[in-house]
Amino acid sequence: MVNIKSHVKKRNAFHEKLKVLIIVGHYLPGYKSGGILRSVENTINYLHNDFKFFIITRNHDIDDAKPYQNIKQSQWGTLGHTQVLYLKSTSFRSICRIVNQTEYDIIHLNSFFEPLSIKILLANKIGKIKCGSIVLSPRGEFGWASLRLRFYKKLGYILISRLFGFFNGIKWHASVIHEKKDIIKIMSVEESNILLAKDLPIYISKKTLPATKKYKDNSSLRIVFISNISPEKNLHYAINVLSKVKVQIVFNIYGRIVNEKYWKKCQRLIKTLPDHVLTSYFGELKPNEVVSTFSKYDLFLFPSGGENYGHVIAESLSSGTPVLISKNTPWLDLESLNLGWDIDLKNMDSFVEIIEKLARMSHNERQDKQNNIRKIIKDILINSSDLEDNRFLYQQSF
Repeated sequence: MVNIKSHVKKRNAFHEKLKVLIIVGHYLPGYKSGGILRSVENTINYLHNDFKFFIITRNHDIDDAKPYQNIKQSQWGTLGHTQVLYLKSTSFRSICRIVNQTEYDIIHLNSFFEPLSIKILLANKIGKIKCGSIVLSPRGEFGWASLRLRFYKKLGYILISRLFGFFNGIKWHASVIHEKKDIIKIMSVEESNILLAKDLPIYISKKTLPATKKYKDNSSLRIVFISNISPEKNLHYAINVLSKVKVQIVFNIYGRIVNEKYWKKCQRLIKTLPDHVLTSYFGELKPNEVVSTFSKYDLFLFPSGGENYGHVIAESLSSGTPVLISKNTPWLDLESLNLGWDIDLKNMDSFVEIIEKLARMSHNERQDKQNNIRKIIKDILINSSDLEDNRFLYQQSF
């Protein structure tokens, strides 16, 4: 067993960086896992000078049978600012062996329901991995929009994990206040065991920001939806909004089809749209394509049922594209900041009115709005207190 107190004294004496072992289901060069991957990537981009990061993850992307090309499997390799080990086997024995062979101070689990997280917690419970500190980030999985999907299967694991004390002695990470409340309500966790730290946004550099968009056709308002296609993202609501508008619209959809039944429902709705709403689906985007794709549009329409953070919202704003979203995200009071609008889903007519108002604006007015967002967005997305909270998350968990 590691003597934590003596380990702290030694580390303080030599000013070593804390070693954080991140467990995440899927990581780069994958891209289909969305927000969880973004959260991990952004954390490393901002905090790699403060901590030494290691990642254990699968050797393939979601829904892919073949492993990534040109990667080393079951051995450590450098990727950006971190070391990554891509698992050839995700068996319980293999994971325990790799964790026990790795030098770390903190294990950071990303996702409550991820099988890799479950195996780590079980191994910790029965003493199969060396003792250390564990912090768990549910990443919005206890929000109702997410929890209701496959609800009874999830409920079974929640009850079993609580009964057998899988989470005794660990720290929890909540990125927003409502997630903290969800953790307390669903997992009966003491408030003192929950650390609050806002998810970090896209790391903005000169390479991140796309060139100012050029328009070939100013007659139609260009609207985009970029997200996984599943019920909690509310693409069907966006389509219903557009069925009510009276102006020329180009509406393009990008995203991984997570739920085929739901996508068929959306396709049926698309067929009923009026002729002045031209709709197309363009499949999935890779991470390095998202910001530049947003930059081609006048508006991001995203009436999500619930977001723990909403990285895709930050990415839209990073491109200068205003957003029209629901109030079920941490992004509120957007109109006062001149970044867009956040509207209660009960007020569909308000969504329609905003779209029609934006469509009536001149090309120059829309361009001025986008240029203004690009000027102010970096200071809005990130501040020193957010970074300090994330540093404290690891320091306090150790």
